[in-house]
Amino acid sequence: MYVVYALVDQRDNKTFYVGITDNVYKRFQQHLSCSGTNLEKNVRMLELRTSNSMPLMIELERTESITYARGREKYWIKHYAMLKHPITNIVHTKEVEIFKPKPIRVIAPVNPKGQKVYRFNDIEKLVLVDLYREHHNIDACLQAMQKGARYQKDASRLLKEAGLL
Repeated sequence: MYVVYALVDQRDNKTFYVGITDNVYKRFQQHLSCSGTNLEKNVRMLELRTSNSMPLMIELERTESITYARGREKYWIKHYAMLKHPITNIVHTKEVEIFKPKPIRVIAPVNPKGQKVYRFNDIEKLVLVDLYREHHNIDACLQAMQKGARYQKDASRLLKEAGLL
């Protein structure tokens, strides 16, 4: 059984690391002892120790498949990066550092008035669904994603397709 987990800094409630393990106790102890070569994560752990604060290890998902767990780990890293959490994963550092939502894809004109249509990219779609499950409010989701009202129609369409509206 593999667990996809997040390390959360209780001082700001931000996720700073996402990982996979088959032994949560052993892996949490490794994080606490700053073993490994992830300097940025180890610095964060030492800052927590210095401030007498304990990181939280939160289980995100549990699965039998390591392949599926790796895919979900990547998903959660992108999810938290999009939410502007300070992700410190080494394996995905390049991907996370350059991860920015794709530019707005404008398809124009497609509506009868010739107005531009704004759509979410693939990662944003996943984040929207997760946020909607949490907030149950499209406006709150758009605000959290720093998207304007021009995305309202696409958000409604996507959430209807997902069976949430």
